[in-house]
Amino acid sequence: MDRTELDKLITYVEENTRADQVSGIEFIDPRNFRNKVKGKQNYVVFGRRGAGKSTLLKTLLEDSTVLTVYVNLEDFKDITFPNIIIKVLLSFFDNIIEELLHNRSFWGNRNYFKTNRLKKRIQDISSSLEQKLEAPDNYDKRNKTVRKSEESESVGAKKGSLSGNFSSKINDEVEMEHSWEINKLNELKTSLDKVKNLIKEIIGFNDKKIFLILDDFYFIPKKIQPFLLDYFHRLAKSNNFYLKIGTIKHRSHLYFQSEESYIGMELNADIYDIDLDYTLDKWNDLKKFKRELLNKAVLASEAEIEIDSIFTENSFNQLCIASGGVPRDFLVLFIKCCQLVGDEKQTIAVPDVREVAIQNYLNKKKALEKDSLNESNILESYINYFRDEVFLKKRTNVFLIENDSLNKAENVGQVIKELVDLRFLHVIENNTSAAPSDGKRYSAYLLDVSLYDNGRPRNFKEVEPDIQTNRQGVRGAPRVTTLKLTELH
Repeated sequence: MDRTELDKLITYVEENTRADQVSGIEFIDPRNFRNKVKGKQNYVVFGRRGAGKSTLLKTLLEDSTVLTVYVNLEDFKDITFPNIIIKVLLSFFDNIIEELLHNRSFWGNRNYFKTNRLKKRIQDISSSLEQKLEAPDNYDKRNKTVRKSEESESVGAKKGSLSGNFSSKINDEVEMEHSWEINKLNELKTSLDKVKNLIKEIIGFNDKKIFLILDDFYFIPKKIQPFLLDYFHRLAKSNNFYLKIGTIKHRSHLYFQSEESYIGMELNADIYDIDLDYTLDKWNDLKKFKRELLNKAVLASEAEIEIDSIFTENSFNQLCIASGGVPRDFLVLFIKCCQLVGDEKQTIAVPDVREVAIQNYLNKKKALEKDSLNESNILESYINYFRDEVFLKKRTNVFLIENDSLNKAENVGQVIKELVDLRFLHVIENNTSAAPSDGKRYSAYLLDVSLYDNGRPRNFKEVEPDIQTNRQGVRGAPRVTTLKLTELH
């Protein structure tokens, strides 16, 4: 093993696994999502942390025929609502002005004055938004007016041979006070037509459609997500203007319907979804994708190395399992495994992969706390329960939950979905029977390898996600009841 070549690959992967706009391994696209997301339609890109949402959305910035504005909502996660609407609008208009300043075709003799006028209009509306930003969300406005009235009075007088009438004016002032409540959100809605018309003018001016990317949408509190989407959906309607959203599925609330109207964007009506997740229930597709991901990295890094010289078939399978199908997790674990290779160790074994995954548990726990805020305690209670009951007591890595009871216990179902999104649990079968059969249908979940206590657990039966060869292991897995899980709340 040439350590220099391996280090070249490690360095390349390390430099390209950051979730930002300036890095990232080329998006691997076997499902043709790149062309789909470029369509003249609103799209929400679902995927777990590290699934490639930002990498896919970043491909939109490469298209010079589209005016694409990228906004990372993590930057605004602590901003109150509706100020977050104003912050996104300001970022949007800042990007538009930057485009106007750097595109020389807008500043030719023919377009100079038009460009200047458009720039001035954008700056004016941005200044107005800045002023709104400083005002409280709700406040009472008072206005005092003084009304003056004048009355004339005539007085007759006679003295000697002179006579006449004299008049005098009496001034009366009345002070009146009016007060009314100002709601910032209502003000934004009232001025929406003005903003929408300006966007229409921008689109007509540069003859380009506009994509607004709202990445890391899940950082916005769920209760205000539909309202945020609702505002920008109204701007997009009847304009050549489309929303592209990156988020985690079960940490997102895109739409709700009240008695009066609906708020937000309804899936398959106002917005369509792209699901990036490769889950363990699609085992063969997942392995193929991960192999292609590594081959691309080797090619891009120009490292002269063969992956099969480092990983056996079993240890590569374990690497795919330990990553839960998430590309960034896969690459991070791959790097850590490669760092073990040296003079005394030429290949990676299954226990090596497990140990590396266990060491990564703290990083995943930090991500849970960051993403889940006030819900982290209940999520950790579930994690501890599954580790104790399934791994420590039953000495396996798979458990079953009955589907009907899971659908009825909405609070339990939501926590399970979020633990899947956070990569502590992995679905390997969503419609299976149990052994011995009781006539009910179950979902099978795999514990994340980071929940193991060591790389060589004793008296342990690990079920791999290849259902074709492990169906009996799945059907015979221990059952967990929703009644027991409800007690954790």
